[in-house]
Amino acid sequence: ARTFLAGLRADAPDAASLVTGPTDRSHRRKGPRRELVRTNEPLIVSALHDAALASGCAFWDAREAMGGEGSIDTWRRRGLAGRDLVHLTESGYVRLGELLSDALLEAYRQWGTVQAPPPAAEVGADLRAAHRHAARAGETAP
Repeated sequence: ARTFLAGLRADAPDAASLVTGPTDRSHRRKGPRRELVRTNEPLIVSALHDAALASGCAFWDAREAMGGEGSIDTWRRRGLAGRDLVHLTESGYVRLGELLSDALLEAYRQWGTVQAPPPAAEVGADLRAAHRHAARAGETAP
């Protein structure tokens, strides 16, 4: 991931870049592929996060924004996730987009208004802070 992101940053050094982590998903169904994903998902999210920040990109944890591990069940009950408990419905993707937009706006508010955009790594840190703030306020649930 670092090599890929470094290449993107080299091609467009002035572009702001945001890497998003995967959404929450259910692992109720059994099978070697699902077990592989379930076992490695925290490592994947951590690797994406580290690669993003090392490459000067911001990172947003979609699963955390949804409410954390197991939140896909709540999203399904509210009509925001599909029956497969992996994909979101149209309304779910809209809600996820709202959560991302809210996090970006909150990070910008925390950062303050200046002439030049902040470095992506700083925005990533602000996104994490906005995430924690929203979680404390109970705003992560759909």
